[in-house]
Amino acid sequence: MGTKFGNLQVRSEDTEAVIAAFRELPAAVDWVPSRYYIGSFTPGWVSILGDEYGWGNVVEEAENVSSLTGSPVLSVGYFDDDVLELTVAINGETIVSHVAGPGLDVYGLDAESADADTLVRSLKLTVDAAELQDILADPSIEETVMRLEEALNVPLWFMYDAVQHEKQLGASLEHIVKGGASKQSEDNGDELGIIDRYVNRNTLKRK
Repeated sequence: MGTKFGNLQVRSEDTEAVIAAFRELPAAVDWVPSRYYIGSFTPGWVSILGDEYGWGNVVEEAENVSSLTGSPVLSVGYFDDDVLELTVAINGETIVSHVAGPGLDVYGLDAESADADTLVRSLKLTVDAAELQDILADPSIEETVMRLEEALNVPLWFMYDAVQHEKQLGASLEHIVKGGASKQSEDNGDELGIIDRYVNRNTLKRK
């Protein structure tokens, strides 16, 4: 089994506004309590980590968050070291997608190469478009994520479970429980035992 994770990166300086808007969204799944961490690790970005986030559901979630916040949202979905999917959503619509990885044929997917100029413009990035295009063209999707982290100055190799195991870090973030969760559910945290335990090669992010 390879690494699996998904996260959202909201292009905003207003963490509290993002948190308030996010509370209006329904849970990512509705049959179990879903838990999230939200906070800012670097200026200009607000990270959203969900215990149910992964490749396959973060794209729609990015659209929903972008619609409510009015801010561009970058989604990152990484599955089993086989597929990397990056999207940018603005005002509820995905405007650019990037799909790459050695497992595309296995899942019946076509490769999509995001236009770097569109990424720079939509996310108001300071990175050079040519450099960004070179990063996206890297044949290793693992290297792509790590290089993007550095270029965008935001943690992308990142998941809910990593924060769960770093109590001090978790205490600095907003923790939200949705999907019919009770106070007891929030207090129990990992004891619910109903989500897949994602495997991470590092505690917080790849360096």
